[in-house]
Amino acid sequence: MATSSSSSHTITYAPTAHPTNGVHDSLRHGLVSSTSASSVQPGSTHALQARLEQWSETQEKLKLGMQRATFGLGLPLRCMMEKKIVMEVSRRRTRSEATSE
Repeated sequence: MATSSSSSHTITYAPTAHPTNGVHDSLRHGLVSSTSASSVQPGSTHALQARLEQWSETQEKLKLGMQRATFGLGLPLRCMMEKKIVMEVSRRRTRSEATSE
């Protein structure tokens, strides 16, 4: 049975981080100040937030995949083409309304 050291799995971001999970240990070191809380990089997002932002795209891919498995390639292709046509028509309509005003 192979065992590994728990330190190889620990990622610490600050000297106040908990040794097991790597987050700030409030019980030992107090609450995080606003200056240290703002040190989070602006481009980093939580995994759940990133997943929720891609929710509709993921659902569309799942729907098309199920249609392909059930009906073959024709139905998903037709749905994608119809969606593309509707999007183009709505863009043209929006452009023409914006220029006519």
